[in-house]
Amino acid sequence: MESNAPQAKQPEVVHHALTITLSAPGIDPGHINPDFLRYNGIVDSGWQVERPVIIEPGVSLVRYDNGLAFSAGENYIRVVHTGSSLTRETIFTADVIQRYLEVAPWPVEYHCVMTDWRGIIRFNENGLELQASPLHSLAQKVQFGGIVPSMQARAAYGEDSDKSITVYLSELVAENSITGIQFNIHIHRDMDDVLSEERREFINSTLKNWQDDIKELEDLAIRFYFIYTQKEG
Repeated sequence: MESNAPQAKQPEVVHHALTITLSAPGIDPGHINPDFLRYNGIVDSGWQVERPVIIEPGVSLVRYDNGLAFSAGENYIRVVHTGSSLTRETIFTADVIQRYLEVAPWPVEYHCVMTDWRGIIRFNENGLELQASPLHSLAQKVQFGGIVPSMQARAAYGEDSDKSITVYLSELVAENSITGIQFNIHIHRDMDDVLSEERREFINSTLKNWQDDIKELEDLAIRFYFIYTQKEG
């Protein structure tokens, strides 16, 4: 049924982190170091390295002052970009990991691509004040030692498919008022059914279209927001 009612105002979704992880056995983390990343043009030469840099057997971590971090273990390569107010235009995660793949020194067979996004929708910035919700009401009923627990909801989509999405939702509470919703959303793309020679193209396509992923996650977060405002999104 179509409605002629005016659409509800779309809330602002604030990005706090985007992580992309490639999983594969046989990775040597030792080659992930500031010199390798800079000399190969994987990171911008103007980015300042933050200390400490970790390069140890089995694990490495290089962080930069703009919130980007590159890490590796014996079975993964991971890039995360964090910030208090990122936008899709200022997130470097996918670009950095794509540049790494162009110069990666050892061929490995990747098994899955994982995307993790963290964001917040604040109620007060969207003209909304809430004193109660199903999660908040449940938390009030199960206090322990006078402590109100932090409650979290989980929604899983397509757990048995090649692409699965898991949403973790928690409420931001201040002075017994719900001030917003925080989202941690995980996308898991399995490549077990992708031919070995086609896996790199699968990864490249995923990285190329990362903004489509994030737009879908924003839309999903907004749908949860409208449940709180008792309007359809």
